[in-house]
Amino acid sequence: MHSRPWIILAVLVAVLVGLSWWRLSIGAHPADPVALKQILSIRRSHLASGLIVGGALSLAGVLLQGLLRNPLASPDIMGLASGAGLAVMIASYIAFTMGSQAAPGSSPLVPALVGAFATLALVYALSQRRGVIDPVSMVLVGVIISITAAAGTLLVQQLLPDRGLYSGRWLFGGIDEDAGWWRIG
Repeated sequence: MHSRPWIILAVLVAVLVGLSWWRLSIGAHPADPVALKQILSIRRSHLASGLIVGGALSLAGVLLQGLLRNPLASPDIMGLASGAGLAVMIASYIAFTMGSQAAPGSSPLVPALVGAFATLALVYALSQRRGVIDPVSMVLVGVIISITAAAGTLLVQQLLPDRGLYSGRWLFGGIDEDAGWWRIG
């Protein structure tokens, strides 16, 4: 009975390895070995970046679930993702009003971190009752903050001239085209 989770984990790891190999092998393969080496290097860096980000997101979810003793707790339920998105949109709007466009190479990482931490502090402060934090009320406050921040994100996105296309693409998630090994390490 105890071997079943290990069997499932082994099957999932085998599927991950198979899909990773498939991802590296699809597409055009030039006859030039130097070009093939460069293409595979780019694909490997994108694959490694995706695996690292996916692992970090799953770790964040598990830590929140363990901390709050609630299987529904996750960064998006707690409002952290929406708070980060709102901060990115506000930073894009401020850059637009000051006359500077967000360059395609600029990273909205700092506004996202500030927004996520500010949202976490707000959720923490609002979920306290007589100095004690109830995990259920923390999840409920997180959901309310998440909905409010998502609505604010959409509002600010509509105020941008490109309707927040660049920042919106970043919010949906994607691996940057120049995500090389130097950014991973």
